[in-house]
Amino acid sequence: MYLDLSATPGARSKLSRGLALLACFRAGETELTLSELARRTRLPKPTVHRLIKELVDWGLLERGRGGVRLGHDLFLLGSRAPWQRRLREVASPFLERLHDVTRHSTYLSVLDGTSVVHLEGIRSPAPPADGPWRAEQGELCAGAAGKAMLAHTPALREELSEVARQGYAVATGRLRSVAVAVPVLHPTGHALAGITVVGPLDRVRLMTTVRHAQGAAAATVAQLGAVEAR
Repeated sequence: MYLDLSATPGARSKLSRGLALLACFRAGETELTLSELARRTRLPKPTVHRLIKELVDWGLLERGRGGVRLGHDLFLLGSRAPWQRRLREVASPFLERLHDVTRHSTYLSVLDGTSVVHLEGIRSPAPPADGPWRAEQGELCAGAAGKAMLAHTPALREELSEVARQGYAVATGRLRSVAVAVPVLHPTGHALAGITVVGPLDRVRLMTTVRHAQGAAAATVAQLGAVEAR
């Protein structure tokens, strides 16, 4: 998701333009060039150049080999967000327990629009094809977790009705790996997050994994409620 600041004069403040640059980064993108940032925001390149310099000075962007990337200070700022921090803190013990029980990689993810952002992950050792398999884990996790959470979004509920009905989502990869995701549901039915287990296709027992993941999700919701009640 990114903002087109050429449309309305009211959206052309320096703050809005700087935020628009940060919002250009999509899930899985490490670096963006000045030209690509200018194209996505429809801002003049000299303007983008000046904004990049200021954001780098603030630590919100960092210069890379071919462009700029999101900065470490932006990550630190985001980590201070109380809701996501509380969610990660509450869910982490259950994520670790799920990893211990399944012996597969486990992830906690949230939605940013329709993109999936991983808040926490515990990876298991990969099979011999280490590099490609590890890369595919992230792709599969995002795919399965996205479906599990989006199935509880009103606008997409009909399209993903089967996922919502069965209570879990599955995604399979090219390297004989599989991801099984369940939503962490608020009592109102809104998906707060997704919990995903990723492992080799021939070692993941689907329904057993689903039950364990749903238990972790339910425990997370119950603990969040207990924290809110304090």
